[in-house]
Amino acid sequence: MHNALLYEDTPEDLQRVIDFARRRLELIAGTGSTSAATTTETNMSTTAPPSPTGSLAKLIWDNVSDGQRSQEVLRTLPGDDTQGMTPTELGEQMTPDENGHLLSKGSVRASILNLRRVEKRLREEGRIKGRLVQAEWSDADGANRYHLRPEDHAVIAAL
Repeated sequence: MHNALLYEDTPEDLQRVIDFARRRLELIAGTGSTSAATTTETNMSTTAPPSPTGSLAKLIWDNVSDGQRSQEVLRTLPGDDTQGMTPTELGEQMTPDENGHLLSKGSVRASILNLRRVEKRLREEGRIKGRLVQAEWSDADGANRYHLRPEDHAVIAAL
């Protein structure tokens, strides 16, 4: 399935990616100004050292908008792979929607996908390595069971 069908980038997100790529090409070709691009290059360097686990959780948390369901997913996910939760189980534990209905597994998956997008962007920028949200396929449930590593769970719980 094409990524455009899975999530929608805002025009600002797309423009930021285009501008970054343009600056990179100009720097490589030696035709661009290094003054404006240097700050962005430094902040988005692909050679940044990997972040420690605790800062991985904090960095992803900080890059997800306040009040989004994605933050609630992070708070709800267990910190143990033996207690991983399916999207349906997560929806049952999360705050109901404005009409009082439990969240659908599709809504929970959308929140997890948003977290994956943030992870992917931060990895591409070289700011992190690895994944915060862990997934294990369960044949018994016919779905992924999601969890955090215990150390990431502790960081999220402290936020």
